[in-house]
Amino acid sequence: MISSGEGDSLGDLERCPYCRRFFAQIEAQLAFLFDQYGFRLIHCEGAAQFPVCLVVLESADCRVRFVVDRGIPEIAIGTKSARIAWENPGEGAIEGWQDPVALVDFLEAREIRAPLLDREGAVPQASEEHLARISDLLQPHCDAIFEFMGSALSEQRRAECARFLESRNEEILRQIRERYPGQV
Repeated sequence: MISSGEGDSLGDLERCPYCRRFFAQIEAQLAFLFDQYGFRLIHCEGAAQFPVCLVVLESADCRVRFVVDRGIPEIAIGTKSARIAWENPGEGAIEGWQDPVALVDFLEAREIRAPLLDREGAVPQASEEHLARISDLLQPHCDAIFEFMGSALSEQRRAECARFLESRNEEILRQIRERYPGQV
């Protein structure tokens, strides 16, 4: 599950207690990535004084990036050439990191629905609970997502996906503005 990596790209796994804990949570909640898809850890970076961590896994087909900040993990899927970084410089381009929900929306031509933003009374979830939700969301769609991200995409398919991602973002923003007038 752990690769030797290049240089000191895995050093924070040993030095940073937040990274150790976060990677252990990923291994526990998303074990299928390692067991069924052959992912391995290629990069781990954190800040010992803050609970923030960047973890990147890689398989034969693609990469998966996890970022945790203040206990809330996020996931993104990228091609094998996706840059290992905290930010997403390739957002909107298929070569960058993508939200797995957006990829599923594209691959399955699903209706675009903006998330509900009002969370009054919602109980904050622990990192493990967030990772369990990510696992539930990702697992049924892994084959399609990983095949898509790992395939040699034609320029036409790349352009279709990039247009879809752009129009999806615009539609979500439109729905949010409609749902919460004057607040966004």
